[in-house]
Amino acid sequence: FGTLLYTAVPVVNTWTNYTFTFNAPNNATHITVRNEPGGRHWNHIDNFELAVPLPVELLNFSAKPVDKHVELKWQTASEINNDYFIIERSQDGLQWEKLKRIDGAGNSSTTLTYSARDERPYKGMSYYRLKQTDFNGQFEYSDIKSVNTNGFNSESVIIHPNPTNGVISISGTKSELAEIKIFNTFGQDISKVVNIVHTNETSATVDLSSLSQGMYYVKTKTKVSKVYKE
Repeated sequence: FGTLLYTAVPVVNTWTNYTFTFNAPNNATHITVRNEPGGRHWNHIDNFELAVPLPVELLNFSAKPVDKHVELKWQTASEINNDYFIIERSQDGLQWEKLKRIDGAGNSSTTLTYSARDERPYKGMSYYRLKQTDFNGQFEYSDIKSVNTNGFNSESVIIHPNPTNGVISISGTKSELAEIKIFNTFGQDISKVVNIVHTNETSATVDLSSLSQGMYYVKTKTKVSKVYKE
């Protein structure tokens, strides 16, 4: 069940402190008692300490802006009865809302890595924290991380696949895709020799099959993107 160790330390030649250490698989109990002169009676418990391992040993928790979303990552060194994590976010650091739930590993003694994503973060400064909940309902919070999303580019253009051997898809805002042109490396407008089709207000396709291999430029209203034709 466990092991019992003890040490005896004389105190002012009158009392003797006996410290018993009981080591069990999941905890360690330290009890210090005093024996009165004569050594016949245990009459005083001087100290009691119960050391219980944390349910989750969190190594790190981060929140970083990437493109138009916020990447959230964290690692645990060990887990005991870990049911799940909840990512919470806030605009003021006071009022919090649930963003996502991620199941925990239950029990683990190895390093585990978790990740989540806030696809539609608040504009400006926002805050994130990690709530960890055990199977018995007990929970604890991580440190709070702040993210400034003012630098997000709301007019970004996404082109895929790139490189391509034929048709590319272009996605962006309605205003950004109102104008689409294709240029070669000499700066010549070759839009008329490719097929540009607006599938809807926020996406379009361009067929580059007729072009030779090399690099081309896709110009939308305010952006210029490189495309490689294989």
